[in-house]
Amino acid sequence: MYDEKKIKRFKYAAGVVVAIVLLVVGYSVGNLTTSMSTNNKVTTKTTESKKSELSRATVEKFDLAFFTKKDLGENRNRYKGLMTEAMYNQEVSEENKPVNQAYKGLVIDQVLKDQTIYIDTKDNTAIVDVEYTNTQLQEPNNLKTALKDQSNKATLKLTFDKQGNKYLVNEIKWLSTNELSSDTTNYSQSTSFSNTASSDTASSTSTSSNVTSGTSTSSTSSSSESSGTNGDLAGTFQLY
Repeated sequence: MYDEKKIKRFKYAAGVVVAIVLLVVGYSVGNLTTSMSTNNKVTTKTTESKKSELSRATVEKFDLAFFTKKDLGENRNRYKGLMTEAMYNQEVSEENKPVNQAYKGLVIDQVLKDQTIYIDTKDNTAIVDVEYTNTQLQEPNNLKTALKDQSNKATLKLTFDKQGNKYLVNEIKWLSTNELSSDTTNYSQSTSFSNTASSDTASSTSTSSNVTSGTSTSSTSSSSESSGTNGDLAGTFQLY
């Protein structure tokens, strides 16, 4: 005959154990769910924050449109949508100046080859080292005596203005070596290479705030300044 008291004690003890196990499991599941929810929120917030920042892709897209052209002004329809209205009007005005128009048709087939980009997401600015080639004619419409595939380098600072979900270029500043060294404190580095098969191109004069150029003299000046700064920048900024 069973001992009723022992059976009751056993049932009671088993009930307590089951209750404790359920309590522990419930607490663990609750903590795990809370932790996963918090992590998801943090990840989502971080992702959204990165998406809203000035990106390398935005800078690359502008550089390609700005530096690749058949002739002076030929690429206006491509860079227009990447600039603010004020910057676009200023660029057109620079291209229409006699000093730049004098070289129209003489510096052609300009193609962006390489670019190194330094981005300051706090101030929405970027410093860009670019390499591009062009064809320089000695006589109008005479390709026989032209200097083809001439290599050029330049460094410029781009300031962007966020309008809605887009970042548009609001200022272009051509940099010398001295200006570059004082302008790179808050920049992160990224490199990209854009080899384009397009035959779009043209001139690009490197006066300090001019955005168009056409003389081989100014191109040579930009090349020497830029080549002297690439090493310093590479040693200062981490690649990401």
